[in-house]
Formats: sequence, C-alpha cells, structure tokens
Amino acid sequence: MAGAATAGMVPRMRARNTSDDEGGFATFAACQPGLEPLVAAELAALDAVPRAMAGGVAFDADAASIQRAGLWLGCASHVLVRLAEFPCRALGELERKASDLPWSDWLRGEVPFSIRATTKASRIYHTGAVAERVGNAIRSVTGSQPAASGDDDQDVAHVTVRFRNDVCAISLDATSSPLHRRGYRLASA
Repeated sequence: MAGAATAGMVPRMRARNTSDDEGGFATFAACQPGLEPLVAAELAALDAVPRAMAGGVAFDADAASIQRAGLWLGCASHVLVRLAEFPCRALGELERKASDLPWSDWLRGEVPFSIRATTKASRIYHTGAVAERVGNAIRSVTGSQPAASGDDDQDVAHVTVRFRNDVCAISLDATSSPLHRRGYRLASA
C-alpha cells in the first residue's frame, strides 16, 4: 500500500485484484457476544469465508460483498472495513502512523467524520486523546472536519479506532448506523 509502508505498520486495506484471489478488503462483522456462530452462518450463506472470533466474524470481501453483508446480515451490528493495524505505545506515534495512511483514498474532504475509540490493556488508555490524534491525522491529509454533534449519521464517515494489548486497529464503519436501524421494522407493538 503506497504511503503506509512505514516501519512496524501492517496495512490491512487495499483493493486487490479480485479476479486473482478471494477478496479485496479485510472486513469484520461486529456482533453481541454469543452471536458469532449465527453471524458466521449468515456470512457463509452469502458466500463469504467466515472466521469467528470474540465480538464478531472476520472475512475477506470485495465492495459488492460488503454491500450484501450490510443488507442481509441480521445478527451483526456493524460491518467494519479494516484500514490498518499496527503496534503503538504512545500518542505521538499514533498520530505519526495515522498521518502516514492514505486517508484521501478512503475519505472525501467535503464529508465530515466522527471517530469512536476504545482501549483495553494498552499503554494508551485515554479514548478522547486517541480520537483527537487520529482526527488530527485525517484533517492534515484530507482537510475534512469532524462532524458536529447534530449532523445526520448518513452524511458522516465513521472511523473506529480500537486499541488492545498495544496494537491499534483503524477501521471504517461501512454501515454507518447500527444494522438494527435499517428501517424494515417500522411497526412496533
């Protein structure tokens, strides 16, 4: 991946030639604990090769498969497309590595973004500082601004940053809002 091949960084999203191999994007269908086998079965029915793990199911997908997953998964809450995964133990290092990512390949400058950060068992534990540093990186590359609190979810790019055991995983939320809000359950009783 051009621009992201820095020391210690393992980029995870770059379109591969889908005619030569199975898929193009490292993708993760997040779900509630215990629903992983159901999500894996749903993905298998969509011709994906699922790999169940704690909190969801990983699979490789092209753009059409990601759209199908967002449309047909009933047990998943979000479909996340992995942009990068790299070891990180300091906020300055996080901002530097996030700035090296080709954000303009994934985000348009005129679309605001929001960042959701989580940390567990890592030296970096302040989620607000994580969101700020990744936001700085996105702004420096694309010129886009963070979303205002009242912005409609459909007009915002959602970025997820997850730290676990000093490894940072940055993903784009391909579903924007949770899948249970798709609107097909209009009547309630």
